Amino acid sequence: MKKLLLLSLMVFMGCAASVSTEQYVGEYEKQKSLDEVEINKVDNLKILDVKFNKELEDRYPELGDKRVAFGLNQELANVISFIGRFNLVEADRDIQLSMLNDLKANEAKIEKTKYTAYVTIYDFAVNLKEDIKAGKVQTINETIVGIQVKVINNENTQYVVGSGQGRASTIGQGFLKNPNMEWNQSSLSSASNKAMETAVVNVIKAIDRRGW
Repeated sequence: MKKLLLLSLMVFMGCAASVSTEQYVGEYEKQKSLDEVEINKVDNLKILDVKFNKELEDRYPELGDKRVAFGLNQELANVISFIGRFNLVEADRDIQLSMLNDLKANEAKIEKTKYTAYVTIYDFAVNLKEDIKAGKVQTINETIVGIQVKVINNENTQYVVGSGQGRASTIGQGFLKNPNMEWNQSSLSSASNKAMETAVVNVIKAIDRRGW
């Protein structure tokens, strides 16, 4: 009886065994800290709309949702503002036109914008796996996002890019249960935030290396 019980337990544990795929992270997208940036000068920069990889958008229509694009634009602006390397300039044409009268009334000087930037999601994946921890089946749904920030020098049309990869996991625990582990907006936001910080750090370093 004991042997039968032990065999049954081994079969059950074998069915819940972990299956995973090796994940490679390129040197150019490994996580960086915002503290790595040194501010030696401040230039004007405007942010254009988010661009999506067409293949990714076809496979995951959720990425084409305007809320995702808006969120990434806001996150890019947040990271750039926090670092302090650039002054953000309004890029929306309608808002620019609505400000003309105020600019004239204040006799304000319109400064040139040295850089233009936009974001591209170049990689997106969702990995679902199971493992056993403390005798319980643990389901892990990992969201992986690859983000590239492209900055164009408006004085010479040259550009540099900075990339970053972010990961976020949703973990569900249960015994003979099947929790809903579909990827969600929260995991996407967390992963993209990590990727954005790394991408911005890398693109600033690329600009500084060129002496712009």
